[in-house]
Amino acid sequence: MADALIFDSGIRTLELSDGKGHNIEVSFNPYDVQFFGVIMDAAEKLDAKQSELKSITTDDWAAVYKRSMAIDAEMRDILDGVFDAPVCAALFPKQTVFAVGGGFPAWANLLYAIVDKMDEGAASEKKLAQQRIRKYSEKYKK
Repeated sequence: MADALIFDSGIRTLELSDGKGHNIEVSFNPYDVQFFGVIMDAAEKLDAKQSELKSITTDDWAAVYKRSMAIDAEMRDILDGVFDAPVCAALFPKQTVFAVGGGFPAWANLLYAIVDKMDEGAASEKKLAQQRIRKYSEKYKK
């Protein structure tokens, strides 16, 4: 059997939590521009779905409810796809993902919390990279 060369791929396991007992662990690289793109793409799609909710115009409350639940299901699929995990069932078990909290829809609060985490970590990762580059530059100077 070949020896394994183990390296840091940047994948981190983080707990997503609403602070009220709803949580799930997910793994991703919070410093990967591709993952950032996935989040931004999802945010754009979710925002369009949020707008679609506002455009429902009918006095038939049963129809409004039915369409709202269909949109919620579509939004859940988008969010779960970001993490390849059932985050919505864990974090939003008894509410729609478009329910508002703190002035934003729940889906936006989740995605923007991750973007904030990515911003915080970027400076730290840059500093670590500079230290590591300096270490190898000094080691292999001619």
